[in-house]
This record gives sequence, C-alpha cells and structure tokens, in this order.
Amino acid sequence: MLAGRIAALLACVAILAPACGSSDLGLDEGRARAHINTLAGTIGRRPVGSAANARAREYIVDDLTRAGFIVRLQETDVSDDRAGLTAHVVNVMGWHDGRVRDAIALASHYDSVPDGPGASDDALGVATCLEAGRALLAAGSLQHSLLVLVTDGEEAGLRGARAAVTDPDVGTRVRAFLNFDGTGAAGSPVLFEVGPGRGAPLDAWARAAAAPTGASFGYEIFRRLPNDTDFTVLKTLGASGLNFAPVDESYAYHTDRDRPDRVQPATLRRELVNTVTTVRALDRQVFGSDAGTPTYFDIAHVRAFVYGPDATRWIAIVAGAAGSAIWIWLAALGWRARGGAGIAMTPVTSLLSVVVAFAAAVAAAWLMRAVRGELMPWYASPGRFCLWLIAAGLAGRWIVSRVAGTLPERWQPWRSPLAVWFVTLPVWIGLLAFLQAQAPAASFLVAWPLLAAAVLLPCTRGSSAGARATSFVVFGVVVLLWLDNIARLVRFVVALFGWMNVVPPIWLLPALLAAGGIMLGPPLLAMFSRRAPARGSMAGPAAAVSVVLVVTSAFSWFAPAYTRDRPERRTVRFVQDDIQHKAWWEVTGSEPRLGLAAGGGPGGAEWSQVTGALPASMPISPPAGKFLFRAAAAPQPDLAMGTAQAVWSRAADGVFDVELTIAARALGIGLALPAGVEPRASTLAGVSRGGRWTARYVGLLPVHVRLRLDRDPADVLRDTTVQLSAAGLPDSAGAQLRPWLEIPEVTWGARTEIVIPVLPQSGPRGR
Repeated sequence: MLAGRIAALLACVAILAPACGSSDLGLDEGRARAHINTLAGTIGRRPVGSAANARAREYIVDDLTRAGFIVRLQETDVSDDRAGLTAHVVNVMGWHDGRVRDAIALASHYDSVPDGPGASDDALGVATCLEAGRALLAAGSLQHSLLVLVTDGEEAGLRGARAAVTDPDVGTRVRAFLNFDGTGAAGSPVLFEVGPGRGAPLDAWARAAAAPTGASFGYEIFRRLPNDTDFTVLKTLGASGLNFAPVDESYAYHTDRDRPDRVQPATLRRELVNTVTTVRALDRQVFGSDAGTPTYFDIAHVRAFVYGPDATRWIAIVAGAAGSAIWIWLAALGWRARGGAGIAMTPVTSLLSVVVAFAAAVAAAWLMRAVRGELMPWYASPGRFCLWLIAAGLAGRWIVSRVAGTLPERWQPWRSPLAVWFVTLPVWIGLLAFLQAQAPAASFLVAWPLLAAAVLLPCTRGSSAGARATSFVVFGVVVLLWLDNIARLVRFVVALFGWMNVVPPIWLLPALLAAGGIMLGPPLLAMFSRRAPARGSMAGPAAAVSVVLVVTSAFSWFAPAYTRDRPERRTVRFVQDDIQHKAWWEVTGSEPRLGLAAGGGPGGAEWSQVTGALPASMPISPPAGKFLFRAAAAPQPDLAMGTAQAVWSRAADGVFDVELTIAARALGIGLALPAGVEPRASTLAGVSRGGRWTARYVGLLPVHVRLRLDRDPADVLRDTTVQLSAAGLPDSAGAQLRPWLEIPEVTWGARTEIVIPVLPQSGPRGR
C-alpha cells in the first residue's frame, strides 16, 4: 500500500540522515566502536568488585582525562535495608565547567553481569557518553557545565546511582540528564521514559534529535515491568531526564552472547548523533519542567511531537465526542440501508468474527506448542509464528463471513465501507476511554486515528467511494503510529519472556496481534469492503485458505525454536555445604526438560524435578526459572574459595562488639546468624528471612563486618554461616558437564556457591 511505502521511505531517510551528519558533529564512530570493543571484548565481564571492573574504570578515567574532563572518583558503600544488601561501588564523574554552573549529565554504567561481557548493557551506553562528551567539549560551544557520569553497581540494584545522587555536586548542579542503557543491540535506541514531568530535555529531543525514536506508551509498559535502570534513581534529583535503550535483538541480554560484534553500526551511529544534537539544543534552553506525564511520539523517525497531559485529555475528549457524533450519523445511514434487523446483525457478526479470529489464533498457538513440545517454539522466529497466527485468525474471520452470507436477506448485515466504521468507532471510543483512564500516555495511539476518521468521514456524504478514500487516509495514520511500534513490541516481548525465564501465556502473542488488528484491520477492511456477500462455490476460496494455512504453519513449524544467536537460557549451579559436607547440582530453565544431550544430564547424577529450597545450612535462594532440577553431587575437597574469621570484645554496656573478616575469591557473600538472633547494629544491611537474620555484600574483598550482639559471640558464631558466590563452575566438577554446556543453541549462567562456618582467630579480645 502507498501508506506503507511512504512510511518505509521516511524510515530510510531517517537511517541515512544521521550517517550524513555525524562527521559534521565532530563525532568519531571508530573511537566509540573501540570503546565497546575494549570494555566488552578486551576487558570482558566486569561485575562490581572484580579486577576487570577496576580495569574498565581505569580505561574510562584515562579517556575522560584525555578529552579534557576533570575526573573524580566517588567510592563508597551503599546499603539497602529492605533487600539486606550492601555494595561497594566506585563511580566515575567527569566534569567540565561551562559559563553556566548548572550541568547537563550524560549517564551510563560500566559494570556488567557476571555471565556476560555486556556490549549492549552497557558498553554501548558508556561509549556513547565518552564519545558524545568528547565531541561536545571539542566543539567548545557549550554554555552549561557537562557531567559524564559512569556509575558502578547498576547490576547490583542500582547501587552506583544511589551513591551518585548523594554527591553534593551532582545534587546541586545537575538540572538535566540523558541516561543510556540497553537490552538490545540493533534498531534505533528508543526513548522509553522521561521525567519528572515534561522537561526541557524532552522538548530538545523532539525539536532537534536527528532521528528521534520513541513513544510515551513505552513508559506505560516499562513501569509495569519488574525492571529498573539508573534513571529511576537519577530522577529523584528533581532534574528532568531522558532514558534511552535499544531493544531490538534483546536475545543476548545478560548472557555470554552480548558481545561487541552484535552492536549494529546504525544503532551506535543513531545513539551518538541523537545525543549530540539533543544536548546542543538543550544547552540553548532554559531548564524547567511541567508537572504530569507528557505524551510524545515520533513519525517514521523523522519528526517527534510532544504535548502535556492537559492536551492529551482534551484531544481524547474531542476525538471521543466527534467519533460519537459520527457514529450516530452512520447508524442513521445504516437504518435506511438495511433496516432494524440488518443494522442489529452488523455488530453481532463483527463481534463474532473477532471472537472466532482470536480463538483461532490462540488455538494455532496451542497447537504449535503441543505438537512441537517446546513451551516457546516461536522464540527464535517470532515473525514466522506471527504469520501463522495471522493466517489462522483471518481464516476464522473468513468462515464467519461466509456463514453470515447464508442468512436470510432480512438478517443480512450491512455491507459497506461505512458499515465497517459503524462497528469500529464504538470500539475505538471505548479503547480510547480505557487508555485515557489507565494509561493516558498511550492514548495517542487511538486518539489520532479516531480523530482522523471522525473528521474525514462526513466528507464522504455517505458514498462508498468517499468512504474508501477516507479509509485509505486513516489507514496511513494508523500505519505511521502503529506498524513499527507493534512489530518492535512483539519482538521485544518474545525476548523479554526469554530473559525473564518466564513461560508466556498461550494467548499473549495473539492478544498483541489482536491489538494491532483492532487498529490496522478496520480501515484496511473498509478499503476493500463489498456491498453484497460473496456467492457461488466455496471450494475455490476454501482451498486458497487451506493453502495459506498449510504454508504458514509449515513456515513456522520448520523454524528452530532456539539458535546460536537466539539461544535458550538456562542456569546451572554447584552448591557445596562445608558444614554438612554435602553438595548439589541445580539446573533451571523455562523448558520442562533437563537433558539437552544423550544421557539426560551431566555426570551420571540422579536428577529430579523439585520445587523446594536446598537443605543447606543457611537459606539459599533458588536460581530463577520455571523448572528446577536437582541432583546430589560429590563435595570437592579442593574447593577453597575463602575463609571467615571473627574476634570480639565486651563493650561497656554489656553487649559484644564482633569483627568478622571474610576473605574470598568471590563476587559476593551472604551472612546468616542463627535463628532468633538479630544484631543491635551492623555495618552491613540485613533483613530477616525464614526466621534468620541475613545480609549480603558485593564488592571488593576482603570485607570487615562489625556486629553488636546481646548474646555471647562464642555461642552465636558457632551456628553462624557464610555463603560465598562465584561465577562459573569449579574446574574439577565442571569438567563432567562440559559437553552438556557447549550446546550452541543454549546459553548458560553458571554459579558456584559454598557455605562455610565462621572460625574464631586466637580467641576473644578484652574479655
């Protein structure tokens, strides 16, 4: 269709425009690519507290210094009493003082998860901050001060950002910020969160970004997910900010496949160019913000629009009122054309078509899952699967249409392009009212198509030809607002359930396609609607429908469920309890199977599917995953990951001061006191779980933990346990799993956990 071609042309222009303008902005994409290669390639995995984390920090400091920034490190412990977690973080702050003291901040994080090198999460964001910051300084035209803030410990619960907002300079000077994170490595980086309110950064992005990509409905989705970014913390400064992330190809997120070569050149280019053009425009503005959640969206990555909550509300009211008035006019036309029976049957048959189409799509999804055996057989090829679902839905609608055509003439529904709008307008009005009440930032998706239909339909004067022309224009509006967004959303949701290790309900993808169909389907149907039902033999059309179903089902059936680039995610863990002298294997995933190779599992162990926690000497949370398998293992006598030793003294008020020193080769530690014991004070944040006070720590080791206890430490420490956590598996135990772990269509998260006792040193002090 012409509207689709126009949208594709505009998208191509948007792709080429940044490529033409990046050199004019002083950007060097090669330097940015080198940053990604160094952080996620040469250095690799860099979890908080690791030696690789320190090397990444040194690299960032050197680059900022060479670019002309005044660099300062913020090193501190950050505690979360609710989670019982303490993290030691080192943030990097590169300052450049402008003529105006108020600062614009470019923010990202340099740590990664232990299981992956973090090219998209977040070497891409760091590279954007470093190169955009360098280019902005080199141009020498900034009025405001500029801060490049690269936080530590984002993957440990946003600890670096929580420390950054306590810094006096950050708290008093930052008035606007752009945060960069990512789950994907392809497509345009999406602006998915803004705030607080409608601020100067959003207006600058909409006015000046070279290839704006983003829509406020993304925020309505993101705020309902169990995920956060540093943006969540940074916006508590009161500054207004923008949160960007590429989301296409999110299959490698938090895995060993998140390598530098996956980051697409166009994605890096767009993020760099949009950042510099937005900051330059922002630098010329007066900072400020309006309350309320704004509405914003782009059109084919060429132009963005922004308006506030009052305008959002009034646009919805006007669209709803106009749509209601036009519906009354259409109802009168339908009454004259078909009478009471025909006009009554029109919404009935339409509703039945929708119900049957959706049920057919759900049945197709169920059938594919049941026959293939995998719970997510569509994971690696969602496009093929969606074609199968669409074909099944259209087949269901066609059947209802043919059955309706056999009704007596008096009960035949009204068939006309105007009849399509007679049925559609109440649906769109109801959907708009729902969105305005529950997710107002997403209501523009319905408000503008509804308003376009309500304004243009009276111009038809009741003619079918005019209605088809109007439907063509409305279809173009819907395509511009929906097609790219719904395709990106489907791709993201499929990957999302994979990296959350959650099995999606069978109706989820049919529901997403139905949402797009409710908007894209009616104008398309109205463009080709006929006055009379199809007559004659059903053999030919039925054969055509059958062929389409067979072809699309085969197309989906023969697509692999998982591939090397879009792998199944699983976690394997070796747990050793040195107190009980026991050990276990645990494997989790989102598919109900253990064996991925001949033999059904590693090491010849006797595996069983379980649901309970490990019977270890201290509470250990199970790894994420719907299906958990466990087997007993032989303890590894050479597995010496660290020690925990304690000394104590009696204080003047009769309590005991205990100093616990934990030295280990580990990513983090856990500490659990005996049941019923809770310290008066602790240098680590702690929380009661399962009747025992527990605390966790990530960061530099060794760590010295200070506790104040009411009871004799000799008794307490006898039953106190320490958990040491490390990435990977012990060499001796992991060797037997190696063939199992090297299947290319599976990516593994691997952990070793060891539970050790606390040992007294030479004895208590000052007794």
